[in-house]
This record gives sequence, C-alpha cells and structure tokens, in this order.
Amino acid sequence: MRRFLIYIVLAISVFLIGSGPAMAESPETVGPTAISMSYADKLLGQKDVYFFDANTPDIWASGHLPGAIFINKPDWQSLLPENKAATLVFYCVNRLCYASIEAGTEAIRLGYTNVLQMPEGVYGWITSGRPVERGE
Repeated sequence: MRRFLIYIVLAISVFLIGSGPAMAESPETVGPTAISMSYADKLLGQKDVYFFDANTPDIWASGHLPGAIFINKPDWQSLLPENKAATLVFYCVNRLCYASIEAGTEAIRLGYTNVLQMPEGVYGWITSGRPVERGE
C-alpha cells in the first residue's frame, strides 16, 4: 500500500511540475470588448473617443461612421492617438468580418487600454438608419 501511495504522489508531482511552467508562460490573448450600436452611437463625437474603420476602400467610400478614421493601410498604427487611455472603437463591414477584431487586438498589444469593437459594422449602422459620411 505504501509503495502505491508513493507512485501516486510521484505521478501527481511530475504532472504538476511538468504543466506548471507551460501554464504560466502561455499568455491569454485578449481582444477588444464588443459593444452595441446604440452604445457606439452614444460615444460618437465624445472627447477622446476615436472610431476606426477597417473596411476596404470601396466600402469606406460608400459609407462610414461620421468622423471615423480609415485604417486599411500599411501604416495604420501611426493614426492611433498618443493617449493610450483614449477610447478606441473599431468596426468593419459586419459580424462576419474580423479585420476590426484584429486591429483592436493590435491596439491592445501596443498598450491601449480602452479598446472596443462594434460587431454589427457599417452595414448594421446603415441598416439601422444611422447617419454615415460618404467619399474619400
């Protein structure tokens, strides 16, 4: 019986020692917080709130949220504000588009702390009857 207990303790110890560092070293990937269109609408135009459009140039030209910044370009990170505590809202075309999630996740990696994403995108915004700006 004593030998059996020793084997059990050894097996548990090996398991815990082997899995401990792996668990400590694997960082949790955190993306932007999803928000509703109505919450995004309330944020629009507020101080230190920036909207970023991750759509293609064609979709951007056909309609984007008022005051949004187009980020579908190689150096888009340079368009982010200096204030890392500013509210950043990313969106793309609709729930099937992940470009805004990827951009928001990159902003978090760059140290921004209040990063949001509007899953419904510009199509949801337009469908709901909210205003958009058009053109380049």
